[in-house]
Amino acid sequence: LSQGGIVVVGLPLPSGMGTMVNEMRAGADQYWTIYRQRRSIRNLYLLLLLMLTALVFFSSSWLALHLSKQITRPVEALADAMNEIAQGHYQQRITVSASQELGELVRSFNHMAADLEQSRRLADYYTQQLSAANQTLEARRNELETILETIPSGVITLDADRHVLAFNRAFADLFPPGAAGKIEATP
Repeated sequence: LSQGGIVVVGLPLPSGMGTMVNEMRAGADQYWTIYRQRRSIRNLYLLLLLMLTALVFFSSSWLALHLSKQITRPVEALADAMNEIAQGHYQQRITVSASQELGELVRSFNHMAADLEQSRRLADYYTQQLSAANQTLEARRNELETILETIPSGVITLDADRHVLAFNRAFADLFPPGAAGKIEATP
């Protein structure tokens, strides 16, 4: 008023308006509290995302390494066993377990190595038998030569074409010196 007074008019608030205003005030306070904490919440979610990414990366790396070893172990064992067999160690076998196709390859390799070892044993056995037979044959040949050289009768050996292969000393003594080497059989 002009005299310096104030007129105050008051109306009663509708029922529940006070509680609504209080709720709005509490909501606004909560909003501003969260708004001030937005960086820490963003950092928390970023940290969770980073941890989840690291976990996925580690898991996938471990799985890849594990799966690759399922392939590389049998292949390395095959390569090592092939080197051993190439060096003559035919008893070499692969004991690494493998699955599916690599397992079949390992079994085939072990079968092949067993066959090679058996073949090598047979070859060694037959080589020894052949060597013994050659020694026996050589001993008999020497014995026969000794007998032929010591008998007083002349003996000559011819091939299928009737060429002279060998003769003893008694036969050579039947001819003049040097003539026995020029003898040819006539049909």
